[in-house]
Amino acid sequence: MVDNWHLDLGERRKFLGLTQKTLSEIVGVSREHLGLVERGQEGASPKLRWSIEQELKVQAVLRHCKQTDCSDCKEAEAPHLQIEGIKEKQLQYGVSRFEVMRGALITEDDLQALECRELIEGSEYWREQIDEFLSTHRPRCPKEILIDYVTIRFPHTVKDAAGDGDEHGCIKDIWESVLGVRINDDLMYREDKNFHNYTVLYQLFEITLRFSSKFDSGVLLEMRGKGCRNFEAILQAQGWDWYDFFDKCLERQGSVTRLDIAVDDTIGLLSIPELIEKRKQGLADFGRMQSVDCHESTLPDRLLEEADVGISDVGSTISIGSPRSPIRFCLYEKNYEQAKKQGRPLGEILGVKNRVEIRLRDDRAQNALQYLVSQRDIGGLAFGIINDKIRFRACPRWDRFIGKGWELIQLTTEPEEYTDERSWRWFVNQCVPTLKYHMIQDILRDIDRVNDAVRRAKLSSRHKAMLKQSGVDESQVILPELLVHAGMVEPYEMRGRSNA
Repeated sequence: MVDNWHLDLGERRKFLGLTQKTLSEIVGVSREHLGLVERGQEGASPKLRWSIEQELKVQAVLRHCKQTDCSDCKEAEAPHLQIEGIKEKQLQYGVSRFEVMRGALITEDDLQALECRELIEGSEYWREQIDEFLSTHRPRCPKEILIDYVTIRFPHTVKDAAGDGDEHGCIKDIWESVLGVRINDDLMYREDKNFHNYTVLYQLFEITLRFSSKFDSGVLLEMRGKGCRNFEAILQAQGWDWYDFFDKCLERQGSVTRLDIAVDDTIGLLSIPELIEKRKQGLADFGRMQSVDCHESTLPDRLLEEADVGISDVGSTISIGSPRSPIRFCLYEKNYEQAKKQGRPLGEILGVKNRVEIRLRDDRAQNALQYLVSQRDIGGLAFGIINDKIRFRACPRWDRFIGKGWELIQLTTEPEEYTDERSWRWFVNQCVPTLKYHMIQDILRDIDRVNDAVRRAKLSSRHKAMLKQSGVDESQVILPELLVHAGMVEPYEMRGRSNA
């Protein structure tokens, strides 16, 4: 396939209302060089080409947001996203003709014919292929905000005969009166586990409560990222939102010890490597926060197989503030973090590109909670804190990230039912290779150690509780045999070996 990437570059730029001067400043080249690239008189490095493509997609989304009401953009059949013409949709979405050809595996002549509404062999098939490819580039809200970590301490709410906190009564009261979850006692996983002043842990999915007999410690509620997503499913079922929940916490004299707010850049408004470079140039100001750490993490080649040409193999992070300070920021490339964490190719990680985390502790967290309850304005809180503490000069990408529009951002929820994804990833990465080795050995030696070991294995109390929380009775499940008898199957590893 001939790479005529530059042919519609100028047309796409003009359609989006972007001048050569503005685009060249954002991608870091001279206006003259960009003009030569558009005319095909000079080539573009893979890095520059990727940067231009990324910026045009960002501009397409920003143009879309200016022209339409984005309240229903997440709907698959949003009326304003139903664009019939291939050419019009390609321009609206900021996608090049070359990308469409490569993504849909269609020739340039056939694509041009379809753009002109001419019939070709298999027209309907090719239109479906193109629509499927373009659907991955449809506009979405450029910024979203999530509650991503929260710990709240509650006083003892139920006393025993001696006037001390009653463990079971306090835990049950918080579950039901604050979290709104009515559950049987046997569904709660309980473990004697020391954590600071807390001696007992209760867990439902990824939501945990810790109990301390000490009055000033009381009961500690903790929800990490997955726990917040699990809890959002509970909130949704009750018709609540986070503001309602925080209001309930204040009513019950809850004291927030940590609150993390995540501002997600879903389209690539920011460039974290560029922000690191601005700091090196002395163009960054973080006020009194002197502790700054910039680091990188390299992805293995296997995770870059489906990534765009020119994309970096390194994910960048900036941490501002010490880990124990009342306020700390972490700016990082979320898609790289997820690719490495999940072991999936970077090209398959859709959605969030960058994340700016605001981590608040103690009084800062409590003040933020009170603001959210009284104002119900997560955008004002988050961007007010960012604007007050972080500045990058001569950085158009940063300016547009923190600029106008944050007042329209709603508190996003991504409710998730509980899954054992984290446990499964650990099993696949750490155990499956060894399991496969022993399965092969069992076949070769005509023994049954793997099945026997599985049959003898005893589930921990935590595993049993997790099964109960999923509505499963372990005693009613019959496990299949992992291996059949060696004489009944030809091992995959042995096939063809006799003819070698």
